[in-house]
Amino acid sequence: MGSSAAALQFLFSWLFLRLGIWPALAALMAFGIAFTFAYYSHRCWTFSTKTEHSVLLPRYMAAQLLCALAAALATEATYSLHWPNVAVAISATLVSGALAYFLTSRWVFSS
Repeated sequence: MGSSAAALQFLFSWLFLRLGIWPALAALMAFGIAFTFAYYSHRCWTFSTKTEHSVLLPRYMAAQLLCALAAALATEATYSLHWPNVAVAISATLVSGALAYFLTSRWVFSS
């Protein structure tokens, strides 16, 4: 599911950049779309947990907030270096994806 969410994030990030949206906002919007998809996919399928949303969702939101900020920072940094939009989107996706994997597997959905 993480790869699917990363693909969604990449596609929307690239699309929003192509539409001329401010880079950090583009990254945050793309991340928000991927966030919704990933939370429900992880909860229902990847980790198959019955733990209440009241426990998991705040943890997931905190973890993903950190990831979104990392994506925005990576986007701003690479955009300021005049990287092509596709490279900017890839960097944001890789940075936030790696952090998301670590936080969800070690904290959010850990037993």
